[in-house]
Amino acid sequence: MIALGLYIGAWWQALTILERAGTLIWNRIKPLGKKFLPVQNPLQALGLGLIWGWLPCGLVYVVLSFAFVSKSAWEGGLLMFAFGLGTLPMLLAIGTTAQLITKLSQNIVIRRVAGVIIILFGLMMLFMPHQH
Repeated sequence: MIALGLYIGAWWQALTILERAGTLIWNRIKPLGKKFLPVQNPLQALGLGLIWGWLPCGLVYVVLSFAFVSKSAWEGGLLMFAFGLGTLPMLLAIGTTAQLITKLSQNIVIRRVAGVIIILFGLMMLFMPHQH
């Protein structure tokens, strides 16, 4: 989360390396997703979700890494499910306000504020006592 905050705040761009690598993989995998469209049953939705999990996005990679190191596959799956539900409203809003969001995302002050918030969240997660 700290690395993501530094990336979003435009202080450290190392995650672009991950995104470039992800883009190379994504360009090969993306055509497979068309086989699952239109989604007509849960199995097709699962297949499409597995394909879209490779979408090159630093935020997705961070959450996937948390899911990977979670206590169990069930806990990791719930984390990814919660991430999907949590991002769904924003993704829908982005679709309707894409031009405004694009303009805002290019504003360095907004990027830095968002970066600081994410860094603080990462520090909180790092230093918060964990229950076992």
